[in-house]
Formats: sequence, C-alpha cells, structure tokens
Amino acid sequence: IISASQLVDNWDRYSGSDFVRGKYRGLNILYSDIHLEREETDIDADGSTSTHYVTVFQGQWMICDFGKQLPARLLVREKSRSQLFRPKSDIETENAAFNKKYQISSQDGHTVFYVLTPHFMEYIMQASELAAAPTSLCFEGSQVHIAIDSRHDSLELNRVRLDSLDNIRDRFRSEIKYVTDIVDLLLLNENIY
Repeated sequence: IISASQLVDNWDRYSGSDFVRGKYRGLNILYSDIHLEREETDIDADGSTSTHYVTVFQGQWMICDFGKQLPARLLVREKSRSQLFRPKSDIETENAAFNKKYQISSQDGHTVFYVLTPHFMEYIMQASELAAAPTSLCFEGSQVHIAIDSRHDSLELNRVRLDSLDNIRDRFRSEIKYVTDIVDLLLLNENIY
C-alpha cells in the first residue's frame, strides 16, 4: 500500500506501530506510525564494506476512503531539502506558493484542477502548517493517502511529561485532533467527497 502510493522514494525496509482503524464522520480511516529506511553500503580505505540504514521517512500515514472515485491518480508531494533536485511538477497551478512548496504529478490535468481548487490548495498548505512537517498526499480511486514526515512516532509516552495523567491525555488528544483536523480540511473539498 505504501509503495503503491509513490509518496516516498527509495526505501528498502519498513516498520510500523500504533495502527488504528476506524470511522470519522462516516469515513473509513486507517492510521499508523510508519518508519521507512534505505540500505546504504560504505567502503572504507581498506576496501572493507559496512552496511547501515538511513531513515527516509518517519511519521504518520493515514488513508481515508472518501467513497468517490477519481478518474486518475494525483500526487502532491511536499518538497524538502533532500528533494531539491526532484523533477519539476507535471502541472503548475495558478498558486505560485503552492507550486514552490509541492511537486504535482498526474496523467490527467483535468483531475488536478478538479481536486486542487484554489481553496483546497490553501487547505493543504494549512494542514502542512498544522503538522510542522513535510506533508504529501496521493489521491487515487476513492482514497487519499496522507504522509506526514514528522520524524517521530505519535502516541508515545516517552515524549510526554509523566507528572500527571492530564498531561498524557492532553498530549494524546492533541495528536488525535491533528488527524481529525486534516480529515475535516479534506471534507471541505466537495469534489472528493
């Protein structure tokens, strides 16, 4: 599923945790923390090799089923420092800030402009700001994949002050609210729901 979305390139192994399956506002949702790594081999001056893994994605992955079929795949990948040399977008929108921040790929320009309305592009940028991390989306069939490269796992106690149960609850609520806020933003686009 992750590989088929084409949101993250060049990874060799994955792991996941905190898998959640449920419904929110009538939509089927899958959510998990995902860690994707690429194997790299180094050769020292003596010709000896050593292999290690480099993180290429670590964060939250969500799949929402909107029930409405789109005619073509649409990838909206946020550009990060490591992706500065990624090829130019297939399609440019009229929003210069969006074009600068995201690579847009699709075989069908009509689908791009059907989904990426001016308001929806603003919502996507808003969701990325909420995440404070590179956020990419894949719209295909009736699903949207949302990949948030936050570089941390969610719902982890080691990132929460344990001095009170209220702190733990507040932290977990804010992480769950972030996910529901993204779905709420997606629901604002009548073309996909």
